Amino acid sequence: MPKTWNDRSLSSSPRQGGIANAVASAAIAAALLVTASAQAVVIEGGVPTGAPGETVDFSVTLRTEGAEVAGTENVISWAADSGLSIIAKSNGRPDCEANPDLQKDATSFAFQPSGCSGSACTGMKALVLALDNVDAIADGSVLYTCRVSIADSATGCFQTLSIDQPGASDPRGGALATTGVDGRIELLLPSGDSGLSVGDASAEAGSTVTVAVSLSTFDAVAFTQNTVTFAPPLAIAAMANGKPDCAVNDAINKGGTEFDFYPTGCSGDACTGVRALVLAFDNVDPIPDGSTLYACRVIIDADAPAGEYVLGCTDVGLADVCGYGLSVVCSDGTVTVHGVSPPTATPTETPQLATRTNTPMPNSTSTAAPTASHTGGPLPPNPGDDDACAIAAPADVTSAWIALVPLAALLWLRRRPRRQCRFLRT
Repeated sequence: MPKTWNDRSLSSSPRQGGIANAVASAAIAAALLVTASAQAVVIEGGVPTGAPGETVDFSVTLRTEGAEVAGTENVISWAADSGLSIIAKSNGRPDCEANPDLQKDATSFAFQPSGCSGSACTGMKALVLALDNVDAIADGSVLYTCRVSIADSATGCFQTLSIDQPGASDPRGGALATTGVDGRIELLLPSGDSGLSVGDASAEAGSTVTVAVSLSTFDAVAFTQNTVTFAPPLAIAAMANGKPDCAVNDAINKGGTEFDFYPTGCSGDACTGVRALVLAFDNVDPIPDGSTLYACRVIIDADAPAGEYVLGCTDVGLADVCGYGLSVVCSDGTVTVHGVSPPTATPTETPQLATRTNTPMPNSTSTAAPTASHTGGPLPPNPGDDDACAIAAPADVTSAWIALVPLAALLWLRRRPRRQCRFLRT
C-alpha cells in the first residue's frame, strides 16, 4: 500500500545498545502514561477528502513546539453513526503503518475498546516508539497513516476523527504536556451537471424588459457568482443610488446577495456588465434546482435597429453546501428587438370627389349636391354642417379649391375633436 511521508528525514544518533536501550525504551513507555511536563506537544489529525463508498488515507502528524520527542501515543475515535471506520487487516489488526523514516520499529496499533471487532470498534490506539533508540522525532513528521473506510451512508460535509488521550515523552523518559487536534474526513457530495442561464426577452426599441438568471443543478448549491455582460443598444438599468437595478429572488433565502457594475468603479456607458454574488451569511441552504436566482431591468436604446442582441454570461462559479467549488457552464441570453415602431399615419391623400350627375342651369347656382364617393381617408367637412357627419361637395368647385382640399382636411382634423361620423357612400 503506497504511502506519502514527510520529506524531512531524521539525522542518525549514535545507537545505544543492549540493556541501556531496553531500559531507556521502558522508561519512554512508562513516561507516556504520566501527565507531567515542561513543554507543549501537539498530535494532529489530518483532513483528507473522500466520497461515500471510498477509502482514504488518514495521517497523524507531530508538532513538537520546540520539545525533543522520542515517543508518542494517542487514540483515534469515531462516532458509531459517522459512517467512518479504520479498516482491519486479515489478522484483525488496524490497517495502519508507522512512518518508516522515524525508525520507531516498536510502534503498535490496536482497536478500542479492547477485544472489539467490526462495527463494535469505535477507536484505535497507537503507540509510536522504538526499543533500540530514543532519537528525537523531527517537528512536522507524519507519525503514522491508517486506511479509513467511508460508508455509502455517510452524510454531511465532514465526519470527525478525534485525537484522544494524547501523550509524549522526551529522550530522557520525561513526560511532555501534549494536546490533540482532531482530524476529519471531508465528504465529497454526489455531483452532476450544473449551469446558470441568462433568460431571453423580446421588446420594441426604446422599451425596458426584465431578464432573469436561473440555476439548473444536480448538486446542493449554496452559493453562485457570475457576470452578465452587455453592449449597446442594451444596458442594465441603474437605480438612484448608482447600483444595478437587479433584485434577488426572495424565495431562495439568500439575503447577502450583492450586485455591482463592471468594471469596478465604472458609471454610465463605461459599464459593460453586472457582477452578481448570490449568497447568505446566515445559512448554506441548497438552492432548489430550476430556481430563478435574480432578475435585472434591461434598457433598449430608442434607436436600436431590429435584431437579436446578446446578454453574455462570464466569470461563473458555484459552491456546494460544504464550500467546495463545482464545475459549471453558463448560457448566454438574447434580447430580440423589433425595431422602432412607425408613427401612426396622418391622412394626406387627396379625397376622391364623385363625378357630377346633374348639370347646373345657366346663370344659376346649383342647389343640388352630388353624393361623394370615398375610397380612403376622411373627407373635408361641409362648411355648413356643424356636425361634419354628412360629407358633400359644393356644386361649383374650382381647381384652386380642389388643390387646397388635403391641407384643409388636415387642419380641420387637428383643430376639431374626433367624432364618430357616418360617411355617405355611393
